[in-house]
Amino acid sequence: MSKGELRAKARRQAEELMATYGRKVSWTAADLFGKYVADVAANSMEDSPRLRENTRARYALCLKIAIEELGEYPIADALRPDTFGKALRSIAEKHGTSTARQVRKVVNRWVIQPLIMANTIHSNPIAGLSFELPENNAGKKPKGGCGLTESEWSTALDWLLADDWGKILDESTQIRGRYSRGQLANARRSIVELTALQAATGLRVGEARALTWDKVNDDFTVVEVTNETSKTHRGRMVPVLDKRVSKMLMQRKVDLGGTGRVFPSPATDDPEREWDKSNCAKAVRSLYAEIADACGIERLQTVRSHVWRTTLHTIARNKGIPIEMRAALFGHDPDTARRYYTDTNDVSGIAEAFREA
Repeated sequence: MSKGELRAKARRQAEELMATYGRKVSWTAADLFGKYVADVAANSMEDSPRLRENTRARYALCLKIAIEELGEYPIADALRPDTFGKALRSIAEKHGTSTARQVRKVVNRWVIQPLIMANTIHSNPIAGLSFELPENNAGKKPKGGCGLTESEWSTALDWLLADDWGKILDESTQIRGRYSRGQLANARRSIVELTALQAATGLRVGEARALTWDKVNDDFTVVEVTNETSKTHRGRMVPVLDKRVSKMLMQRKVDLGGTGRVFPSPATDDPEREWDKSNCAKAVRSLYAEIADACGIERLQTVRSHVWRTTLHTIARNKGIPIEMRAALFGHDPDTARRYYTDTNDVSGIAEAFREA
């Protein structure tokens, strides 16, 4: 290349950089896979209005893992079946088999499809291929659910409903920290009543945080989980299985004004403001340890809010409620309900049935 041709090429590149503010607008199969994922796929995924916060965070992690394994390869080499399959096996060993499968799904949607649409590659190199992955349950998620016995469930719910959160408002009691007496009382009331509602309905904690008063029926015996707030995108009507919890909801609506969220951020006076996920999780951990000590339920030292779903699944099973009805009630397909939300260690219902017989 002559000096003149080199200067002309440099001038064109400079004009392109100024026109695009330095962003690369065309990609070839020889460009690095990691750079494309970081510059295009990750940003496109982040800007998508269709993804929920939790889903977006999970997909971002999958793209990060893909970059770690394949980032230094050119796009064409990274997507070769042998290279991609080797990367998936490595991901399965490090992060778990389910994560490796999800990485493949995310790469298909947010990397390969846009590359085909942009004519960078002409087809999906891994379409229809089955990769043999090592079985690795990295999350150590139990095959069966972890629930309470019906007696433990009843004891815990009694304790929650008897909580004297109002004593915080007594001027004679000492308080610490930067929050006012009213804010502390509101925070205590919120976590206790949110947990009581979960114990009586099996709502996920995210569903309870998102619940609004217009989704609670007039006599406080049914709450609605919408498609938008359900983790599985399956809306459902959920009965409140304890009359005392219905009464608790009624009083809460009177005290809070009955607009916006049922459990808004307790640190503010804004009924529409969502309770921060992290702050709520900290309050959950502290409360469950307290219940465990007060009620002698050691399991509550380690389990979290899914314990109520498993417990109610198991109680309903022991009472003869069909699996299809239980699955609909808790927003899962029957197979998932069987595998993850039924505690097969609780045989108290069977023993009771034998005693009655």
